[in-house]
Amino acid sequence: MDVVLKALRKTLDQKDPLTLEWLGTDSHARGDFLVDEVLRKVMPGINTMRHIRRIREQLRACGSEVVGEVPAEGPAPFGDRPPPG
Repeated sequence: MDVVLKALRKTLDQKDPLTLEWLGTDSHARGDFLVDEVLRKVMPGINTMRHIRRIREQLRACGSEVVGEVPAEGPAPFGDRPPPG
């Protein structure tokens, strides 16, 4: 968990204020950001999808809304999707 938090802080420090505001108001964007820009960098390749599935299951068990499963080829990178609105 420490590695993930450090990577999260480092990645957030590199974001501009508008992106940080968007992440602060859009829960789907936050989830995508965490998975696409943080978890994929800190978790070794082949285990990534297994970890993501486990995390999604744990979030579901806690009553959190979880967006559908990620396609086999993986989600579109965070920056390829424009902000909503």
